[in-house]
Amino acid sequence: MPGAGRGTVRVVIIGAGEIGSNLARSLSADHDVVIVDIDEHAVSTLGDELDVEIRIGSGADPEVLRSAGLDRTSLFIAVTEADETNMMAVSIASQYLPRDATRIGRIRNRAYLADPALHERFGVDVVINPEGLLADKIRRLLEIPGAHDVLLFEDGRVIVVAFRVRPQGPLAGQTVAKLAEQRNRIGFVIGALLRPPGPGGSRQKVIIPGGNDEIQAGDLAYFVTLRERLDDLCAWVRPDESASRSVLVAGGGETSIRIAEVLSEAGFQTRLMIPKEGQAKEASERLERATVLKGDCAELEDLADMLAEGVDTYVAASKSEAVNVLTAMMARRLGTPRTVTVTQRYDLMR
Repeated sequence: MPGAGRGTVRVVIIGAGEIGSNLARSLSADHDVVIVDIDEHAVSTLGDELDVEIRIGSGADPEVLRSAGLDRTSLFIAVTEADETNMMAVSIASQYLPRDATRIGRIRNRAYLADPALHERFGVDVVINPEGLLADKIRRLLEIPGAHDVLLFEDGRVIVVAFRVRPQGPLAGQTVAKLAEQRNRIGFVIGALLRPPGPGGSRQKVIIPGGNDEIQAGDLAYFVTLRERLDDLCAWVRPDESASRSVLVAGGGETSIRIAEVLSEAGFQTRLMIPKEGQAKEASERLERATVLKGDCAELEDLADMLAEGVDTYVAASKSEAVNVLTAMMARRLGTPRTVTVTQRYDLMR
């Protein structure tokens, strides 16, 4: 359905894949969104689902771009699977966009990422690399025992870390006021509690806790602390856990390879499990510090063999969300202490 013009910002998105589709869903409620892709089925499906305009054609085609109304566009985002298409789309669009428009391009190739001058030549204001961001997030999670979410502020000096509250842990049943001694000794603030939905409920409850609010088992508690106090916080909240050391990553696409690359370079003992021999060979040539093995995580025997060699974390990062969820469950049943599941929206389940 065409946009109704109610938004204050016009956004043109090149690419109707996972990232482009999710961006369209997030932005179309408040802004005028145009989505462009050569895949007629993909853009038509989004056009039926969302209040957006659609254009069928290449994002690097000047005529297609002009038809998207670039002269009144404030935000231009190119997020196809091809770096070259994204850079060319931004470069061509720059000729028609207003001077103050923001131009964002998805770039995955490491050679392109490492050359800021190239971004400038093609007119890319902001470079996004979802695979790299995801890999960095997983690294931060695995460095902190039991963490479910990690956010960094002030160049990493301030950390927001979320822990699931255990029934027998030090938090369950305590009010915020009763934690004053630990709060003063360690140095933290509980900024928020995410409470799972009760019976019959469908949405979790967000609580900004005051002194009399009780922390319940199952809550996701968000702590704000300084980096130098993080070890003390973990020792109190998760005294029986340690940071991950050995990791098995399962996948085969760019996402899994990038995760293995980041983890291995950060010092984790990393193995990457890839189903196809050709892909495994290519990955092994690229990864200097990770061990690449041929195997299919969807096959219980293959997965069990890999996990039997001793890993404390399994990262399910194949292209299939269903496979990721199922194999993470299998890994848990086989005794793996920690699992991370990559979903289609570049989110994580733990």
